[in-house]
Amino acid sequence: MKTNNDILKNIHSLTCLFITTLLVMVGALSASAEETVATWALNVGGADQTAVFSAGTDMFKIGRISATKNFDVGSTLTYNDITYTKVKESEKITSNNKTHYVDFVVVPKKGVTFVPKSVSFNAIRLGTSGGYFSYSIVSGDTEEELATGIHPSRNNADAGDGYDFSSNITGTINCTRSNPCILRIYIYNLDANKELGFANVKIEGEYSGTPEDETVNDFSAILNNKAGTLIEAAEQHEGTSVSFGVAHDGTRVAVDDASAVGTISGKYHGEHGMTNLAVTANVLGAVKISVGECSFSSNTITVRDANGDVVATKVPETVCWKNNTANVAVLYYEGPATTLTISGMAYCPFISVEAIDEWNIPKTVNVSYSTGDAQGT
Repeated sequence: MKTNNDILKNIHSLTCLFITTLLVMVGALSASAEETVATWALNVGGADQTAVFSAGTDMFKIGRISATKNFDVGSTLTYNDITYTKVKESEKITSNNKTHYVDFVVVPKKGVTFVPKSVSFNAIRLGTSGGYFSYSIVSGDTEEELATGIHPSRNNADAGDGYDFSSNITGTINCTRSNPCILRIYIYNLDANKELGFANVKIEGEYSGTPEDETVNDFSAILNNKAGTLIEAAEQHEGTSVSFGVAHDGTRVAVDDASAVGTISGKYHGEHGMTNLAVTANVLGAVKISVGECSFSSNTITVRDANGDVVATKVPETVCWKNNTANVAVLYYEGPATTLTISGMAYCPFISVEAIDEWNIPKTVNVSYSTGDAQGT
């Protein structure tokens, strides 16, 4: 028969085993989080500069720059051995109304979580006494303000708040593929055509998880008589009605084929493309829609969701895609998975539907007037 001492010893052993197991589990969880630093050197100019990751490059989709349309992210200037990318303002705002900003975006891959810990960067005023900024870390609906009212020093060494800025992030912000990590720099009180410079932008943090494959339903289709057209030779006669599906790899399939991610129907009209065109696209989220233009096309392009609600419209330019494939009308859909219907194109030689990150869609600003509301870009 066990004594009370034996029972107490067993309880003590079990307790120690439980605590040891818990510590091992916590240690394993902690060990799974790895440190990395996303760095934009900003020493070559332009908005297409991307971040370099100190570790875990294969865990991230991209580290990119985004800016509201009033900013031109342009050329470079070197001061005190630091090369800055210049950001030019097109319209002055006198206070931080959070409509003018430049974003530095860390996008984890699906299945990966990134937790930012700190940020740092260099900033400078270039030939102006104006120019202030505040900055925050943003992810989805979460925003932690890190600093406000910064007046960086100028490139002639006049008074200011210096050239080096850094902040620790106090909250735990879990950034994901759908809610990436954004260092947002709000710029204000900078005259039109005046510039600030930024360099060596860094977001330091920890990542964990396992990257997962991402499914997209992109497709594109040439619809005139150019090489690569999806219109078959027997159909290439003026006024011929056609209807088919398009697979993700751009091949033509039956409308009801399981691989079809979109459908196309209309009438063939030679080098000008198709008329009476209706395109459906089964999208998984935000997309960029590019419609080839024609000198005979001026009808409004309309995009509707599965409920029949209009989600985008645009009047194309009367220029020819057949002469220059850059001649496309671009529309955007921002929303959840749905089936889009694209119509209204008088003559259409080309169409593509491409998945896009929502933060890559050109931003709009709602402005209220006494006569109502208007929206501008």
